Amino acid sequence: MGKKVKKNKKPKKSRKPRDRAKPLSEKDLKKLVGHVREHATTARLHGTSRAIIDEVIVDLLVEAGLKPQELCKLRLIDTPVHHTANIISVRSERGHRTRDIPVSQELAERLKRFSSLYRQGAKSKDPLILSERGNPLGYFSIYSKIRRIGQGAGIKHLQPNALRKTYIANLFAKEKDLRLVQQQAGHSSPKTTALYVQPAKPKAKSPSRKKCEACGRRVSTNRIAQIDSGQVLCANCLKELRG
Repeated sequence: MGKKVKKNKKPKKSRKPRDRAKPLSEKDLKKLVGHVREHATTARLHGTSRAIIDEVIVDLLVEAGLKPQELCKLRLIDTPVHHTANIISVRSERGHRTRDIPVSQELAERLKRFSSLYRQGAKSKDPLILSERGNPLGYFSIYSKIRRIGQGAGIKHLQPNALRKTYIANLFAKEKDLRLVQQQAGHSSPKTTALYVQPAKPKAKSPSRKKCEACGRRVSTNRIAQIDSGQVLCANCLKELRG
C-alpha cells in the first residue's frame, strides 16, 4: 500500500494579545510619563533615538487616544507638523479622513521638534514614526515597546490599549460629555464609550468564615449559630445537639 501523503497544515495566524487593559491610575500615569521623559532626555544627550521614539509613541497614545493601528498609519501630513491647527487627523484603511483629534500646544511642539530632528527629508505622506532601523511600525512592535516601557517604569503587563483607555477616561472626567468622547475616541456607538468611562464595579465580598467549635469545620458566618453556652456551632452540629 502506498504511503499516505500528509497535507500541509496552514500556518496559524498570530493573534493579538487579549485586551484586559485598564486605565492607568494617576500615580501610574505619572510614573510612566516621568520614565519616558527621563530616558528621552538622556537619549538626546547621547545622540540615540530609541527612547525618543518611545516618548512620541506614549505621548500619542496617552494624549490623543490613538489606537495602535492608527498610530502605525499616522503620516506627517496628519499631524500639527503640516496642519495649521493643533490637531491629529485619523484616516480609514482607504485613506479617508475619519476624525480630527485636538491636541495640546505642548504635544504639537514636541511633534514638530521630533519631525525636524528625526524625520528630515521625509515627505508629507511618509509615516511620522519609523523604528530605529527605519522600518514602518506594526502592531506587535508597538505592543512589545509598550510592554518594555511599562516594565522599566515599574508597571507590569502594560498594553497599548491601557494608554488609550486612560485618555478616554481622563477626557470624560474633564468634559463630562459622552458624545464628545465618543467622537474623539472614534467609537461607532456611545455604548462602547460608556464601557470605557463607567467606574469599575466593586468585587463582591466573600462571606467571612468561622470555625465550628464542635467538629472544627470552617463555615460561613450565615451558616453558624451561637448557643447559650457561648459555643459557635455549624448547622449540622446544632441539629445533632437538638436532635
